[in-house]
Amino acid sequence: MKGASSKVAEDPQAKIDQPPVFETIQRIPDLVPNNQKVRMENIKALGLERYIVELDTLGYTVVPPGVGCSEEEVKNISDAVLRILEKRTGTKHSVDENGKPGSYADGLGAHNQFQLYYMLLADRACENWLDNKVLRAIIDYALRGQAQLCSMVSFVKWRDGGYGNKLGLHTDSQGGSPEGVLTLSHQCACNVALALTPYTKEDGALAVVPGSHLYYRQPRYEEGASDAVPIIAPVGSMIFWVGNLWHGAYPKMTDGLRLNLTGNFNNRAFKTLENYGRHVPLDVLRRHDMWFARTLGADEVYGWGEEGPQPPLIESI
Repeated sequence: MKGASSKVAEDPQAKIDQPPVFETIQRIPDLVPNNQKVRMENIKALGLERYIVELDTLGYTVVPPGVGCSEEEVKNISDAVLRILEKRTGTKHSVDENGKPGSYADGLGAHNQFQLYYMLLADRACENWLDNKVLRAIIDYALRGQAQLCSMVSFVKWRDGGYGNKLGLHTDSQGGSPEGVLTLSHQCACNVALALTPYTKEDGALAVVPGSHLYYRQPRYEEGASDAVPIIAPVGSMIFWVGNLWHGAYPKMTDGLRLNLTGNFNNRAFKTLENYGRHVPLDVLRRHDMWFARTLGADEVYGWGEEGPQPPLIESI
């Protein structure tokens, strides 16, 4: 029987009933660097070794202005965020003044902050940020080449209010057990925030518990706040932190906005917060490379309706 099966398989005239969608799934690994050595070589070529050491040992790292983002790139993104802020709130904003939500509602209902969602497709400057070489290299390293964009948002925060004594500490890793245990073998998520205003404790900086990503669990009630430290970063810094890290934020004690653009990435096995996949316009995908398309889930075949499996969007680029 084994010989007969082999003969049929080798017969070029034999009918093959494997659906084309299966062939697509089998080709997906070809789009991914096949091991961490390749990703580490990219890190070395960009001179990012020290930031990877910090990310692995502390759970976070700050890539300074000029190393991650150019001054021009930061200005373009900052201008874009302020334009989108005005468009969605109906109110012109300045980083030197406190926020004015106007009629805008983000569903969170906080009185001194809100989030601008789905920023990737809101402006070309945000779209182009996904092409940043340092962003790609560190995200690829942290998520072992399996990164997918979960969301791209701008956190807009101003004076008064906060998360209380707990600082809102939490992890971003999905797939934890009912007991709050997180994965040990790999990170499920990694984030990067581009600071568009200065990050200091008084200005409502990100609060992190160094090394907490190695606890592999969620923080318990009020746990970790006494061990938290602020991430100090000037405008133009890119702040990376892995999903298992306990993090939150300090209350903003100064006037003016704390503004950023944040990319949340997770392992492709998990659901994303924002829906890209088949919803990204083809002209957007054609402006960039296959890494860009794959990171937006354009190679996904799942998620169909009554029409059944269809070729992934990436095949139309």
